[in-house]
Amino acid sequence: MHKLLPGIAPSLVAANAYGARTEVIKALETYIRKENDFGDDVPQFTRDRFSAERKFGMSIHDSAKIEVLLATALANVPTLTYWLITHIYNQPELLARIREELLGAVVQDDSTSATELQMTLRLGGIKDRCPLLSSCLQETQRHNIVDSITRTVMKDTAVSDGDRSYLLKAGNSVQMPLSVLHANPNVWGDDADDWVGDRSLKLGYMSSPPPGFHPFGGGKHIW
Repeated sequence: MHKLLPGIAPSLVAANAYGARTEVIKALETYIRKENDFGDDVPQFTRDRFSAERKFGMSIHDSAKIEVLLATALANVPTLTYWLITHIYNQPELLARIREELLGAVVQDDSTSATELQMTLRLGGIKDRCPLLSSCLQETQRHNIVDSITRTVMKDTAVSDGDRSYLLKAGNSVQMPLSVLHANPNVWGDDADDWVGDRSLKLGYMSSPPPGFHPFGGGKHIW
């Protein structure tokens, strides 16, 4: 992916990835052209998205490229969701607390009948309504995500570690594993190696993430 980002001769510098992406885009163009997105088996959110793209005159090619981008942007979600659910269900007492908390974030649908109860989860403000669940999500990001962050040294910088110092020269790149930052006992406590669902609540990290928390690379900032 990093070879594709500059957009400089991608078919040469990343031939395999470029070719695969091109084939996926072609397949999606055929899918959209045949209006397969109108099917009942297609999620409403997907149908609405394609409908909006057609309404505003977006080309089939651009719509297909957007779908590829969405697939890439959401690639972390299934894995994160799996570990979040696994951790929660592994602790029955925590599961019961979260279920109780979620009752404040759901509403009963008007279509509910005497034999079928339908509820809708209100995502707006869920972080405020469900602080324990939000804490569990943040803890899963801290504990399970394996990644690294890369930064360019803007000016000569000395970094000290006890009695040793390192000179980082301007123009070079520095790569830091997140697993080290996310397991720092000075930030997360002596049990930093464990998954503790309400850790962020106990430490007061819900409103403002602590230094060294970079679940998806941390953007341009380092605290």
